[in-house]
Amino acid sequence: MRHPNDWRRVAVFLAVLFSAPLLVAVAAAQEAGAGRSPRFQGKLEPCDWPGYPERALCGRHEVYENRAAGSGRRLALQVVVLPATAVPATDALTFLAGGGVLPATRMGPFFDRALTRLNQDRDILLVDQRGTGRSGALECEAPDWQAVLAGDRSRKDYMKALRECRDVLGRYTDLSLYTTPNAADDLDEIRAWLGYETLTVWGASYGTKLARVYARRHPARVRAMALHGTVPLAFSMWPDLGPSGVRALAALLDRCAADASCKKVYPDSLEALEAVMGRLAEDPVDADRPRGELGPERVNNRVAASVIVGALGSMRMARGIPLWIHAASQGDDSYFVGLSASGGPSEVPLGVYYSIACSEEYGRPGGVPAAQASDVPRGLDVFLEVSHLERDREVCSFWPKASLPETFWAPVQSTVPTLFVTGANDFITPPEYAARIAEGFPNATQLVLRDRSHNDVDPCVVGIVERFLMDPGAETLDTSCVDETPAFRFERPSRLRNSP
Repeated sequence: MRHPNDWRRVAVFLAVLFSAPLLVAVAAAQEAGAGRSPRFQGKLEPCDWPGYPERALCGRHEVYENRAAGSGRRLALQVVVLPATAVPATDALTFLAGGGVLPATRMGPFFDRALTRLNQDRDILLVDQRGTGRSGALECEAPDWQAVLAGDRSRKDYMKALRECRDVLGRYTDLSLYTTPNAADDLDEIRAWLGYETLTVWGASYGTKLARVYARRHPARVRAMALHGTVPLAFSMWPDLGPSGVRALAALLDRCAADASCKKVYPDSLEALEAVMGRLAEDPVDADRPRGELGPERVNNRVAASVIVGALGSMRMARGIPLWIHAASQGDDSYFVGLSASGGPSEVPLGVYYSIACSEEYGRPGGVPAAQASDVPRGLDVFLEVSHLERDREVCSFWPKASLPETFWAPVQSTVPTLFVTGANDFITPPEYAARIAEGFPNATQLVLRDRSHNDVDPCVVGIVERFLMDPGAETLDTSCVDETPAFRFERPSRLRNSP
């Protein structure tokens, strides 16, 4: 498996293979990257952002907040282009972020390193979706949800803060207009503004939904799509999250029990987990955080469960779960305390998150059903409490919603060449979601990658996506790196002891 640092060496190696005419084209493209390209004259200028290459171009494009009216308040959307290093194609690669929704421009430094081959003859276009990042982020000041789970702050405090945020934001913006269809039409307006004939789309998590909505609304403007962790439209994934997380945890602990070395070090992990959850429910542990460290003041069973659920989103983290349980069963809660620390406020503004979730999930015909908890083992029902299902249902009872037509939730049909990539251990958007959605995509390629979950993006995954998007019509797709991935190993005490 290629190490992330190897991307730089790959770029150097490819540069040696350039012919003299191509070197001339590269020089011309680099000059364009310095802000002298007639393609973007008067629109984009060189940007000086930390971590970005010198050739990066930045600009802002105004769209109507109310696209249907075509009048009123305008939004300035942040646009970044990493120009092709050689002769540019007539399409650009655009990344549609997940999280509901993260600012896409934060990914610029990563794509500059990771997509060197694709970026040779294809611009990379990054747009902060309306309501996020530098595109008028709809920020809300609310208690950290971990603090609510810990009991440091009350659920009532959280709801009060969201009501106040709704009222403050509502003084100057219409929260019902921050939807996926409007974001798709914003993107197409930017495509036309920059002069691209089509877009090549890479969507991750929520971005897979935006990608499909874009393809339905602008079918002639999509060259190819890669969808990583596919979020459904026709049905809601929200009721599945809690039970799916418990099933994923049970499967992980079963895998430990079937592994002789893991079972020897961490025997009876499920029983130990139930005991730990019971103890922390009755007697939460003081977090005793160092100065400046953010996080709940104490760790109870709900905080510990949220740490475990978060770790299940990446197999690189999940491999430590049996160790954390074992340590806690011996009275050492330092792993749960350390891993519950927060790096700061989320980059997903709560305002845009709730505008999307309340209109498109809780606003769907029939609403969102309750979670089915019949297969949750005794003592682990706490994992349903940290899925946010009922929290968000309450917020959406008072948050403004868009009036979307029922056709919005219809399955998308598209003949665009599309790659569906899912981690075999992804409990958030499991492989069966992609298989079901791909039925409407006759030119689909489906991949289920072993020992990967929802948030596992490594050089192998990126390389597969890059190869597909460079040549979506190829008869075969090289996925050999999956078999070369090192075998999954559970963490041992000596290897993870100082992590928290």
